[in-house]
Amino acid sequence: WDDSTPLGRAINRVIRSAPTPVTKHQRAFMKAQPKSEGEEEFFFQVTKISEVIPPADREVRLIEGRDWRFDFVWFPQKIVVEIEGGVYTQGRHTRGKGFTEDIRKYRAAEDLGYRVLRFTTNMVKSGEALLVLERIFAPLI
Repeated sequence: WDDSTPLGRAINRVIRSAPTPVTKHQRAFMKAQPKSEGEEEFFFQVTKISEVIPPADREVRLIEGRDWRFDFVWFPQKIVVEIEGGVYTQGRHTRGKGFTEDIRKYRAAEDLGYRVLRFTTNMVKSGEALLVLERIFAPLI
């Protein structure tokens, strides 16, 4: 990524660095709310560059009266990130009923003024998800 921006340097540091040990707080959070591989990887990537991208709230019930949870939410910027799992294994997000419910969920967030960003696990692992966040957060820094 572009080393001329603070976020680009932070992203390069994340991608090139060895895994960070899990803190006691992070381990307790993960036990309380088991997540997909992609969600955990994204959480750790964003945590490593928290000086550039503010921390997100996780597993947020954003829509009143619905049990929908959003993976990551930045309230001040009105950004939602969803990590889609099972895209190659006929997972819930790619089958008819699950796909339709996801579309309703995303539309409800958009109706409240949120920008919904969707990534696959592969997009997270490659760093593509962080690159998209760089484009969004860079002007706000």
